[in-house]
Amino acid sequence: SPLREGQHQGRTEEGLAWMTDIRRYGQPHEETSQSALNAFWVTVEVSWQEGPFQTLRTVALTTLKLRNRS
Repeated sequence: SPLREGQHQGRTEEGLAWMTDIRRYGQPHEETSQSALNAFWVTVEVSWQEGPFQTLRTVALTTLKLRNRS
């Protein structure tokens, strides 16, 4: 998927709820220059419940994704 800032969420037919959160790496006030790192924090969170009376389970993974300058 293209790296676009923002949040997206959905649910699979099997009942898994997912959410992605993509945010630019660095501070908002930093100047963008050719030497600046073109990167994004990407967090993906998946939640599920194995049965109607089971505890909701969640796993979240975060990574720093680099993007090529075009």
